[in-house]
Amino acid sequence: MANPAHRDFRIATANEFARLEQRYNSTLFQLFSIDQELVDQIGELCGALTVGHPPFPIALHIVELRGFKAPKVEIVRSPSRPVTLTAKLGELSLPDGKYLSICAPVVHTNTGTQEKEAREAIARSLGLFVASLGRGFLIGRAAEFVVAAGDELRQSFISDAIRAPQAWDFARWGHSTDLSDLAKAIELSDADLRSRIAYGASIFGRAALEHDDTFRFTLYWLALEVIADGGEKEVTGHLANAYNIDLKAVRDGLELRHCIRMRADLFHKGQPPQLTPRTERLLQGFFLDLLRYELGLPCNRLVEQLIASEARTASAGMP
Repeated sequence: MANPAHRDFRIATANEFARLEQRYNSTLFQLFSIDQELVDQIGELCGALTVGHPPFPIALHIVELRGFKAPKVEIVRSPSRPVTLTAKLGELSLPDGKYLSICAPVVHTNTGTQEKEAREAIARSLGLFVASLGRGFLIGRAAEFVVAAGDELRQSFISDAIRAPQAWDFARWGHSTDLSDLAKAIELSDADLRSRIAYGASIFGRAALEHDDTFRFTLYWLALEVIADGGEKEVTGHLANAYNIDLKAVRDGLELRHCIRMRADLFHKGQPPQLTPRTERLLQGFFLDLLRYELGLPCNRLVEQLIASEARTASAGMP
């Protein structure tokens, strides 16, 4: 692939990808801050991991940046209703130094642009780097942008993702007294249970801030297993005890089977889940129902309430 010594390796790399296939008319770049003492070792791996042909072409370079400045877009969601998203344009400035550049072509089709394959290819290469050199070489991701093929630099910077809220995101249940009961019960629980619940709740909180659906689902499910102190069987069994129903009713009536299938497809087949806002809200209900059960509190049957509410809305002919 392109030599980073070229007057602008971004243009050269994007053009080389475009020559491979017509659908590769732009390239996704990610720049990573790296330990400057390990530049030579990282550079050796760049050549080994670069693939210059379909179906998954990718290019890795060590690039030296001086006075690097570029537009930076920040997406801000309004705190009031109606919800609006505002783009704020600022400036990204990187310290002078050498960076690891990993880039892959963006696939363009008749229906639009697909960055999925490029992101997966970059993530695979980064994973191999970490497995080979250890985590210490990587300081963090410094920038992400898309460059179009052509004679001049046409560069689009990518903002942090923000998901527009859906109706299910606003489905609410319970009262402040429910959370007060939880807080008191956690405080009075033994040290081991309190530690487990604190860790599970921490994982669950991280899920709420995760932009990627696959990792958000993984964190949600991991939190359920931590709270239940086991795996899928314990999650199902504890929910059955909490609701005083059989295992089949939990899997089918409460729709846990769908989440279990998503878990199996992801963990055992490598198939990323389609995490809809509805499924996400169900997972949040499972978490609170499990939490109350582990603390010896009466079950509020939140997931059951949510499903019943949906059925009433549908029967009334409401959207």
